[in-house]
Amino acid sequence: MRIELDKLEKTGDRFAHVYEPEEIVLDEEHARLTKQPEVTGRVSRSGHEVSLRGKISASAEVDCDRCLKTVAVAVEAACDVPYVPVEDY
Repeated sequence: MRIELDKLEKTGDRFAHVYEPEEIVLDEEHARLTKQPEVTGRVSRSGHEVSLRGKISASAEVDCDRCLKTVAVAVEAACDVPYVPVEDY
């Protein structure tokens, strides 16, 4: 997903993207995505600072080391990330 900052309205803009499970590589070999990961949120600008707020959601299956069964896990994470130019940092 790419956000074009030079085309960003002063009021900000919403974004959303759905990935195919194969597009995301997991570091854990005993976990698999079972639902398309989805990223949604809002990007806004205040002066030189750009703020990105949103959430990431997906579903996964994880092999349990204790019971040796597959466990379904809902994945939900919020993000709130400010970006500033290096000159303003």
